[in-house]
Amino acid sequence: MKVELVTSVEGLSKLKDAWNSLWSRCPKSTVFMHYQWSAAFASAFDLDANLFVIAVYDGDDLVAVLPLRRTQIGDLEMLGDPRSDYADLVCEDQNVQAAMECITGFLRERDDWRRLVLRELVPDGHLCRDMQSAESRYLKCYWLDASRCPGIDAKDAADCFSRLARKKSLVRNDNGLQKVGDVRLDVLRSWPDIEPHLDDLFRQHIERWNNIGQPSIYEKDEERLFCRLYTQGLAEAGLSHFSVLYCGDDVFAYHLGFDSNGTFTWYKPTFDWRYAKKSPGEVLIRRLLLHCDSADIEYFDFTRGMEHFKQRFANNVVHNKTLIVFSSAWDALTYRAMAGIQKLPGVVSHAGKQLRKRIRNVLVTLGLR
Repeated sequence: MKVELVTSVEGLSKLKDAWNSLWSRCPKSTVFMHYQWSAAFASAFDLDANLFVIAVYDGDDLVAVLPLRRTQIGDLEMLGDPRSDYADLVCEDQNVQAAMECITGFLRERDDWRRLVLRELVPDGHLCRDMQSAESRYLKCYWLDASRCPGIDAKDAADCFSRLARKKSLVRNDNGLQKVGDVRLDVLRSWPDIEPHLDDLFRQHIERWNNIGQPSIYEKDEERLFCRLYTQGLAEAGLSHFSVLYCGDDVFAYHLGFDSNGTFTWYKPTFDWRYAKKSPGEVLIRRLLLHCDSADIEYFDFTRGMEHFKQRFANNVVHNKTLIVFSSAWDALTYRAMAGIQKLPGVVSHAGKQLRKRIRNVLVTLGLR
């Protein structure tokens, strides 16, 4: 096997067909590992000069992709970070060990990186399994807990989604909205059908968050562009799932998510703030649950965050991991020492608090925090 490093958007585009074909052969890969997601992120955030995509070939065949990017302080991070809810190596099971040996050997030979920071790793994914099972080979590693991702596992319960949709509060709010007008959920999958709704989704999202005193990500041009690009690309790949909740002729709520490999992915919900008292969010969830019940869906993934409304429905939680790999043994030792000192009990003394504050400042200065 051999490694090729892709450092430009033009070079990334040449991987499109092979990457998508590889992704389709990896049933555990999420949409956040799809070529369209990474390409959209690179284009929207103008990362042409900062790409560091590692492609592994067996002859002429692409067998693994680790999409990375450089940060301003010299770290390497996953290309979709921080917008990706899950991350992993894109690779078929039988090629993981050989591909990882190629990638780690490639990185050890280079002196142009300081840390490899891999956030939101899937706990049963290739990177977690390979690095943890071969810990002795990677003495410069540091593991951290990342996000918790609740979900509804319906594999062994055929009526799981319909049963949850019958929760009294959901039915009550759905019936209440029905009194205002006919309620229906339209599911759109093609880009020509989805595109006319995006500006209104952005408007709803901005108004909703501003009304609770928080900024919306869609106030930024690059975030709106990113959304357009990945929605279009994933729609063309048959993976976008765009829901429009109508009450009469009015759009009460939207949900921008994904549907792949039997998993429905909850990603960007929003609703019209003017109708907040009608609980459009609960009605949206109920209609999506009923949709999943009628479709070939085995898992409803709420993705990152343990918000109360997710915990009401979830029967499973995925615990993501963060892996930090250091190019220097000294940097790894320093990080471990600093991290250990910061865990000292807070009641030690005022001097102890000041010491921890200084340690945090040192970590920031060194780019270790």
